[in-house]
Amino acid sequence: MKKIFSACLLSIFLLSLMTSPGLSQEASDILKKMVEAQGGKKVIEKIKDMTSSGTLELIQMGMTGSMTMYKKEPDKVRMDIEVMGMIITQAFDGETAWGVNPQTGSREEMPERQAEDMKRNAIGIDVFIYPEKYGISFSYTGKEKIEEKDYLVLEQTFSDGHKVILYIDPKTYL
Repeated sequence: MKKIFSACLLSIFLLSLMTSPGLSQEASDILKKMVEAQGGKKVIEKIKDMTSSGTLELIQMGMTGSMTMYKKEPDKVRMDIEVMGMIITQAFDGETAWGVNPQTGSREEMPERQAEDMKRNAIGIDVFIYPEKYGISFSYTGKEKIEEKDYLVLEQTFSDGHKVILYIDPKTYL
């Protein structure tokens, strides 16, 4: 009887590992390929800061601009957005989310909802390697065609329930 009970407990434990809510096997495989496509675990773990920049097109308003994002490990982010000659700065310094009002030039603390968004943007660069460190889970939801191209779709769920959809090229895993 004791052996049967022990075998049942072991089975339940193993089953719980296989069905843990954090990561499905498909999502785990996709994340591993994404990490490899970005240089691998060792390379990503060495990154302490990064800068990315691009252009913005606000079609409905007929405006274009530029954006530069700076990230510094473990939890800092700053975005500078330039539109119509004005620079809009938003940042999270690890504790407080703030922005610079472009009309007055004064630094102002963000409202709670905006602050939560900035805090999520500041999450570590290693999020795809250690999602559990940030209370994040990923699930694979299938494929989706966008402009005649197929993408793998991952749903990233934060501990507060906020969800982000990631579209991954199945050829490059970027």
